[in-house]
Amino acid sequence: MKRFLLLALLIVYFLPTQASVPLTADLIAKTQLVKKDVINISLANLQQKSTHIELANMDSDVIYHSKYLKKRNGFSQNLNLKELKDGRYLLSIRNDGKVFKQVIVIKDDLILFSKFKEAS
Repeated sequence: MKRFLLLALLIVYFLPTQASVPLTADLIAKTQLVKKDVINISLANLQQKSTHIELANMDSDVIYHSKYLKKRNGFSQNLNLKELKDGRYLLSIRNDGKVFKQVIVIKDDLILFSKFKEAS
């Protein structure tokens, strides 16, 4: 019974704090909670293609973070979300003509991630 409770606790703890998925055969994106209000965005296999990363509020279209990358194979950055209010935010990654999106929800001092999905 103790092992079951420990396993359940670990699943509950790690499930909402990390989202990683290969977005195409090559591009890999990962977001994870680093500290209470800090997330890390990591990208791999960008293949020297121009890449744009943007974090915007889904309700007001206010852009909180925007970063352009050129001629890079990988990228990692921590973002402090302490100043953001509770709500839904959209993390968009544009690479090689494709757009991938992830919803980030901030509510009651929790940060939750959806899976990345390719925009149609």
